[in-house]
Amino acid sequence: MAKTSDPVADAEHEAAEAEHLVEALEERVRDGDDSVTPEQVEQQRGLSHFARLRVEAARRKAEKAREKERRRQLDALRADIDARDDDVTRIVELRAQAEQAVEAFAQACDDRNRWIRQTVRRMKELDVPNGQAGERDPSGLGWVASATGNGVFTSERGVKEIRAGAHVADIVHQVAARHGGLPVGGTDLHTLVHRVAVPARLLEVNRG
Repeated sequence: MAKTSDPVADAEHEAAEAEHLVEALEERVRDGDDSVTPEQVEQQRGLSHFARLRVEAARRKAEKAREKERRRQLDALRADIDARDDDVTRIVELRAQAEQAVEAFAQACDDRNRWIRQTVRRMKELDVPNGQAGERDPSGLGWVASATGNGVFTSERGVKEIRAGAHVADIVHQVAARHGGLPVGGTDLHTLVHRVAVPARLLEVNRG
């Protein structure tokens, strides 16, 4: 592929050559070369000056071309922005759906945990011992209570609380990690979220 010529560089090269010729003629005069006439020196100086003018002309032309291209790209950007479909409504709907899905998940966890607490209470009323104490009821039933949640069990299976908050936080972190990360500015998720995303209606300000 042929290399594209740079008009400015070409003009600068020609101007440098013209200046060099002037210096060469002047140096010949200094060395006593009587064959060099004043007219030749002046003519070469004129050509050198003209070459410098051509450099300036090439630079101005290049600058005008750059500005024209910049305006073209800005016009294209403007058209792209103006043609952009308003997707805020869809985003608001998706956010609501996401919140509803998380709420349904959390509610299911709450229902499970409430049932477990009720079952633990019933076991206590029936003097079923705490399974963590190492004592087992002859029925095979038991319950546990710990910092990670309560649980009940039989000889066949166990049912343990599921803390919704930890899972919701994990979901947020997992999704955020795939899409730019959580807001910067600290580790308090409540503070971070409220600073940039609450209330949800703030999305509405992005409507065109």
